[in-house]
Amino acid sequence: MSSLTYTNPPGWGTHLGTVNHYAQAVRLPTTPPTIKISGQGGWDLLTGDILDPVNAENIAQQIDLAFANVDNVLRNAGSKNGWGDVYLARVYFVELHAFENAGAKGLSAGLKKWCSGHKPVLTGVEVKALYSERMKIEIEVEALVE
Repeated sequence: MSSLTYTNPPGWGTHLGTVNHYAQAVRLPTTPPTIKISGQGGWDLLTGDILDPVNAENIAQQIDLAFANVDNVLRNAGSKNGWGDVYLARVYFVELHAFENAGAKGLSAGLKKWCSGHKPVLTGVEVKALYSERMKIEIEVEALVE
């Protein structure tokens, strides 16, 4: 396993990786290199705070933070293009259709914003719960990097 490069970005990603004994990203020695990241939620990058999902606006903010956290982890693992390098995304969602489809609408908006130049393949799964009871979304991706 010495040819694999594991990384944790500064802030909450490093905290989670240390406390729970895992890496936020692994870079595989493929040609071109592949980065796989662990699921990223809608938490504050430095503190880990998660908005209470009591309305559509808070869910939308969680979704936007999750997309931003994916981008941050990718760039810390060596991607120059962040979401621009993503070819596959897996999205886990709690109550996807709550608050008049806030989750589904937010996911679509996030993909359009962060992947404006391409359309990665996507698998979306509704689950009972995630790492924190406040979390409504977790995004896991794979990316090919230059």
